Amino acid sequence: MATPARFVDFLKTHHTIQEYIHNLKYFVVDEADQILNTNMRPDLEYINSALPKKKQTLFYSATVHNADIPKSYFDNEPLEIDTYKDPIKIVKTLTQKYMLVPQYITDCTLIYLLTHLSDSKMCIIFASKCL
Repeated sequence: MATPARFVDFLKTHHTIQEYIHNLKYFVVDEADQILNTNMRPDLEYINSALPKKKQTLFYSATVHNADIPKSYFDNEPLEIDTYKDPIKIVKTLTQKYMLVPQYITDCTLIYLLTHLSDSKMCIIFASKCL
């Protein structure tokens, strides 16, 4: 697991990695829409060209539809699984909340939420930036 740039650096500087990746069976790309629509795309293409041709490639994204994914990533016609076609179902025990927070107070807001307002011991927080 690595960012595309870090993995490209690793491929270029650790030549013995080829001994290990020749048995690779899966190539998983999370947040595919972000990677394919940014300057990380050339790194992704470099990685794909270094990996075995016979592998399963999986692109995950919660926000992309009909992504512009080069055919070179696939041996066969890609299968798209779109969960948006079904009505969104949320379990009754899940509580969802959102907040729009000014950037200058994000750190203290996060700490406050985690220490004072959490009704349970588990939560998932999504943020658009990591500072």
